[in-house]
Amino acid sequence: TFFQIVSYQQFYLQLELVKDDFARSICIYNKLSHKYDINNSFAEKTGLSIFEFVQMSFVYWMFMQPKLHGSNNFYNGYINDGDRQAFTAIFDSSKIDFFLNLLTISNTDANNKIGSYGKSLRSGSLQPFEISVFTMYPLQRIFGKLNIVHSALFNHTCLYYIYDYLKENDENFTTEFGNRFEQYVELGLKEIDADYQSEKSLQSKLSKGERVIDFLVEDYLLIECKGIEQKPIAAVNPFNEVAYRALKDSLIKAYCKQMLNVISKLNLNEDCFGLIITYKDF
Repeated sequence: TFFQIVSYQQFYLQLELVKDDFARSICIYNKLSHKYDINNSFAEKTGLSIFEFVQMSFVYWMFMQPKLHGSNNFYNGYINDGDRQAFTAIFDSSKIDFFLNLLTISNTDANNKIGSYGKSLRSGSLQPFEISVFTMYPLQRIFGKLNIVHSALFNHTCLYYIYDYLKENDENFTTEFGNRFEQYVELGLKEIDADYQSEKSLQSKLSKGERVIDFLVEDYLLIECKGIEQKPIAAVNPFNEVAYRALKDSLIKAYCKQMLNVISKLNLNEDCFGLIITYKDF
């Protein structure tokens, strides 16, 4: 249990980021579609399209990781005026302002931004264990300079900012994201030419209203996609009833009420494996 708590507190700072992660964001948020326009929602709220945000995140990420890309550029933990001039050769100056203001916290707005941070725990004794507010605001304006809190925090920002921001600011996002996440996993199954049945196909074989899963691969691998994340209170207090309440409508439901139901109703006799895929590390 101790390591569960510490992992929630620290492991997100060890996220590895590669170029493919940026491509994944563009695919899920920009290329795939369902019933709701996520890109339009994000643009209305931030002044940036999702493609522009991902593109700028990628360039700033490369700026913060010069050794990783074989560059000799000197990185000192700040975004200086001279650095900004280099970025304006790539991006419109007004778009840079939107991007930097979105990710920056200063002494004039710190109270509002920290107070509205959605993951905050009420208990002061537990707050040191939660994910830092600086994942949403990895830049600090100090004495007229932009200080980069830490490049490891910016890795988390690049991976999850769009998800975290829209989850807090758009009530239609969660349902739409769940549908797109399923589409994204299905792209992978098609890419490897897997023999699988989709949720719609499985539903047609069972009685109406039966609980099914997203994909059944080769009659032994059951896959359920969950666009969810660990609830802070259960992550820092993973005991008995607290943990159960946090998981009963997601992971426990997926296993007990969906996977086992499909195995039973379809009479899958071979050894089966259940795979629950979450968008964030769980």
